[in-house]
Amino acid sequence: MAAANVPVPGGVSPLAEMHSEPIRNPEPGVMAAKPKLYYFRGRGRMEPIRWLLAAAGVEFEEEFLETRERYEKLQKDGHLLFGQVPLVEIDGMMLTQTTAILSYLAAKEGPEGESQILKDHGEDFLVGNKFSWADIQLLEAVLMVEELSASVLSDFPLLKAFKTRISNIPTIKKFLQAGSQRKPPPDSHYVEAVKTVLQFSWQRQSEQTIVSRSKVFEKSKTITPSTANAD
Repeated sequence: MAAANVPVPGGVSPLAEMHSEPIRNPEPGVMAAKPKLYYFRGRGRMEPIRWLLAAAGVEFEEEFLETRERYEKLQKDGHLLFGQVPLVEIDGMMLTQTTAILSYLAAKEGPEGESQILKDHGEDFLVGNKFSWADIQLLEAVLMVEELSASVLSDFPLLKAFKTRISNIPTIKKFLQAGSQRKPPPDSHYVEAVKTVLQFSWQRQSEQTIVSRSKVFEKSKTITPSTANAD
């Protein structure tokens, strides 16, 4: 199965970027198989993907990365473009990079036309009178901020109304219930799993950068005006 990367502009965080691809509840059997999500047992960069699939009513499977060996196997098999997770297996492809995955899913689950959601909720959406990725992202952000400060919306009645309205959409309401595939805030198990699997690769990269720059600096001290113009 070939790895794939759907091109998207820039490197903006998907939670901060508002897109307008409409989504709908898919008809049964639209996908040949359930999408499979490869990530840690926590939110991270996979959580917006879980939200989008859940909002569209798409069932998905998950494989949680707990060991370095499993991560290296995915790399060896050519599934992790740039060595990155999240990884989503869907439609015969292995997709990486969060924004690219979200763009693909939003386009796939969002053909033109009204859905039952639109009929039920009228003009209560952020973009073009259609339930879209933007609504999901804003609700996810609001709920995460409320976890830090429960009263954060007290002075924002429109956001409170938006939260209540979108949270009561059937697929969203189901995802917010206990026992769903929505993940809790990061805990010690999640942090340790990430450390184990990635083995502080960012720290090694920083050390390699320092060593590389030190070598460049040492080399630069041997360059004289005459040798610099030798070419």
